[in-house]
Parts: sequence; structure tokens; C-alpha cells
Amino acid sequence: MAKYISVLLIAFAVSVTGCESLDPSHDAGLLELDSGVIFSLVTEQTGCISGGGCTATLWMRTETIYGCCNWTIESSVSKRPGEMLVDFLGIHVPGICATALGPARSSLELDISYRDFVLKFRNEDQIDSYAVSVTDTALVLTEIVSTFTTLE
Repeated sequence: MAKYISVLLIAFAVSVTGCESLDPSHDAGLLELDSGVIFSLVTEQTGCISGGGCTATLWMRTETIYGCCNWTIESSVSKRPGEMLVDFLGIHVPGICATALGPARSSLELDISYRDFVLKFRNEDQIDSYAVSVTDTALVLTEIVSTFTTLE
């Protein structure tokens, strides 16, 4: 019985040390986004433009695999006629580490109201651009400039 309790205590100690903190109010803040980002833009709606617009989901993940699978990509989106800009703010590190390997992830709902527009991603002084053409059946993305993003 003592051997069983020792094994449990060791297993618990190992699992706890895998996390920076067990206090969920502890937030390590943002790390610099120093990884490439793989993304896809998908919609399940048809007739986007002819139907008055639609929403699409922008799925993103880092190329880098981290030791905590619950890290997220923080970003903001701005929109003007013919252009959407996703501005990367960093990698959010929450107070509790879900100890498993994985990339930082994020998804954004984008309102699509133009038949053709440019989707831009900015990370500090780098800007990647993709031409987006919206048809009644698909979203077609074409790379214009890509230094840190990859279309999946």
C-alpha cells in the first residue's frame, strides 16, 4: 500500500511541475509570435455575395509545437472596403498549462461582404497578402506575398 501511495505522489508531483501555475488567475500574458502560421478560410454557406454576404471561419495554428496545447494566437481584425487585416498580437499563455504537445490555435468569424478582397496578415513589420475571390460555391485564395503564413 505504501508503494502505491508513493507512486501516486510522484505522479502527482510530475504532473504539477508540468504547469507554470495551478492558479487559474495567474496569466503569463503574451509571448511574441515567432513562428509561421498555417491558416484556412472556410464557409459552409452557398450564395455568399448574391445572398447579401456570409460569414467565413479563419482557422489558424502555429508551425511551432508548444508544451501546452491550450495556448492561443491573439489577434485583431480590421476591415475596410476591399481589404481585411488580421493583426497578430502574440501567443496567449494562460495561467494553467494543458500539458500536451500542440500548436497555438485560433479561429475568427469574418463577415464576407465583397466578391473580391485582399486578406492581409501582419506580424510586427511583416505583412502577408492573399487575394480572395468569392463565388457562389467557394472561397478562392491566391497568394500575393507570403513570408510567415502558409495557406492550408
